[in-house]
Amino acid sequence: MGLGLLVVAVIWHPLSAPAQPLPEDLDALLPTWTPLYTIKTGLGYRDNVLYSDANRQESAFVQAGLELFLSRYPDEWGTMDFFLSFEDNHYLESIDVDREQLGFAQFRWLWELDDENQAEWITEYIYQDQVLDVSVTEADLSILQVTGHTLASLLGLRWDFDPDRWWVKVQLPVERQWFEPPLDDFTEFGTRVVLGRDYGHRSDLQFRYDFNPRAYDTDPALAADGTPVAGTSRFFIQQEARLVWRHHWDASARWRSTTRLSYKRNEDDYAGYFDFNRYGASHEVRFREGAWEVRLEAGALAYRYDVQKSSPPDNDPRRREEWVVRLNVEWALTGWLRAYGLAEQEQTLSNVDLEDYTIHTGVAGLLWEF
Repeated sequence: MGLGLLVVAVIWHPLSAPAQPLPEDLDALLPTWTPLYTIKTGLGYRDNVLYSDANRQESAFVQAGLELFLSRYPDEWGTMDFFLSFEDNHYLESIDVDREQLGFAQFRWLWELDDENQAEWITEYIYQDQVLDVSVTEADLSILQVTGHTLASLLGLRWDFDPDRWWVKVQLPVERQWFEPPLDDFTEFGTRVVLGRDYGHRSDLQFRYDFNPRAYDTDPALAADGTPVAGTSRFFIQQEARLVWRHHWDASARWRSTTRLSYKRNEDDYAGYFDFNRYGASHEVRFREGAWEVRLEAGALAYRYDVQKSSPPDNDPRRREEWVVRLNVEWALTGWLRAYGLAEQEQTLSNVDLEDYTIHTGVAGLLWEF
């Protein structure tokens, strides 16, 4: 989700009043912090709350959310932004799940070191209480009501090194995850390198590489047959490459497309039980015209495991595919009130029992901005 912030300073003098000299320091006319608030409320329906093929539970739900965006006017201290969001889905009929909640907070501090170099510091906090499929990196666990907290920090430097708008960014992310049982807490750390080129009408092409080891607190490593090994702890080496192309097709930014390609390699440092390759692709098209904004997105992920096997009697290498199609529509009713709608289909296909399921979700509601 994203928010844009436009600050316009208007000075009005009655025609009958004499002209007044402008202050020498025009920056004094602008507020130090500029807020933007959004309140969301809606009604929705999900036909498979538990992500299950055998135990499908359908339910309507009430959706409520709040967003806050604060932007600090740039000065000698740099640019600062703060974003906060919280969303609650309260199910009206589901037997096993009462509600799902997701909270997110981000603080970003950007320094312009000179005309070509920037430094940034980003800190994020995430609260989640959601139904999730955790079987990708968990043994004997699949669909859970996951409650947890995430605290992440990132330091980065960007160099604009080419007159054709090429740039490179190096970032050092650190992330800590706390979960309620049966999931184990873990820490991630590593390095991220991004090479990009800005061009055209606010368009860009980026290639990104991440190297992120993950260390679990107490969960033991697993042997090749999936049994725990006493006196060990789980440790992953994660590497991921991403290519992202964002393109505005006209100067007025009516049409925009975003294409993402990714490859991830996860390696379990003990017996390779969680070794897998993940291939990803998605494409989003956004259209804006007058009071309307429409976004259509389709994406897919394919997992191929080295050691894990499918369900008997085949015992082939485990495979898994995830598909999603999502349509978002927003209609500005007034300058401060918008109607929104979401239609989404998620599907998972696998050669492991209980991993084949389909979920349809629909939501409609109103957004107030002030």
